[in-house]
Amino acid sequence: MAGSYLTTGSELGRWAWKRQEALNDALYEREAATLKKLSRFLEPIPGAQPGRKRGSKSGGCYTIGLFSVAKHVNYTGEVLCFVGWALLTRRARALLVPLLFAAALRWFYAPNLDRHLKRKYGEGSAFKAWYVPQSLVLCL
Repeated sequence: MAGSYLTTGSELGRWAWKRQEALNDALYEREAATLKKLSRFLEPIPGAQPGRKRGSKSGGCYTIGLFSVAKHVNYTGEVLCFVGWALLTRRARALLVPLLFAAALRWFYAPNLDRHLKRKYGEGSAFKAWYVPQSLVLCL
């Protein structure tokens, strides 16, 4: 149950946040288009930065909610789900499946995702300040 919550709950939180960011981007772009049309009637504002965007397109790495506890909290949830299924079998060797899955996440998937996130959000202050464990289970 906890594994399902960590996996699904973390992704639902991120989905809602990204949806809100996309709506904010659409609103901002609409306002920018209107201002561009009106700009011939307006004088420039000193210190304004034209073309600067806000929202998910400008660099918003989701570091809140369950992802504030661990970078790959959804991976933690998946490993816990596999452990739960293995325990239901009442066979010791069934625990090899979550162990191998955790190893694959730890040494293959998580580093690849970290490289991708660094390329995409590496310069953002929120990403730089995001010092949390890789995963609650995968901190090997």
